Amino acid sequence: MFKLKEFRFKTWHFCLLLGLFLFVINIVGPMTIQGTSYNMDEDIHFEELNDLSVLDKDSSNIVSVIFYNENSDICNKMMDNISRISNQDIKFYRSEINKNPELYTKYNVSGVPSILVFKGNKEIDRIMGVVPTTNLEIIYNRIMK
Repeated sequence: MFKLKEFRFKTWHFCLLLGLFLFVINIVGPMTIQGTSYNMDEDIHFEELNDLSVLDKDSSNIVSVIFYNENSDICNKMMDNISRISNQDIKFYRSEINKNPELYTKYNVSGVPSILVFKGNKEIDRIMGVVPTTNLEIIYNRIMK
């Protein structure tokens, strides 16, 4: 009868698995990210924010400003996530960091995407990075209370 030998994990097995892992991460991974399209037919309309006078006009309402880079896939993903939330009581603005560097530095934004939430021209919350839609809904519902 056929007798199974005892399997031992050897150094070359580890090197082979590591090489395969690096291949998948560096070659296959970016191809799927670049091919991703985001639904920008949003219910929420992002108005471009060029100066802070808009925040003074909406001083009684909650205003959300997303700082983004238009060439960034993660910024597009975050704007897609925002467009999927169901809270329509919040006014959304966006500010491109290369077009409005003074706003970016004034509010000490350290990276994109970043969302600053204002009420009465005062910052009440800051959301940094890509946040899933369900978490955004929880955050905005907490803010609205």
